[in-house]
Amino acid sequence: MTRKRNSDDLYPLNMYRKEVAELIGVSENWFKDNVASIASFPKVYVGSEERYPRDPVIEWWSHNWDLFSKNRK
Repeated sequence: MTRKRNSDDLYPLNMYRKEVAELIGVSENWFKDNVASIASFPKVYVGSEERYPRDPVIEWWSHNWDLFSKNRK
């Protein structure tokens, strides 16, 4: 029997910026300019490279997506 893949299977545990941008549905430049620099956004370092842990990113986005809403007050 073949196991059905869920969305978590499509992305590695530690993602590059391009993969995070794709996951949340924005361009890589928009992600870099608007999200990556937020201190609370989850990131880890592999050597000197920034990576973004998939599951904490998904959880962070589910709690903070409204920071980017155009109708924000």
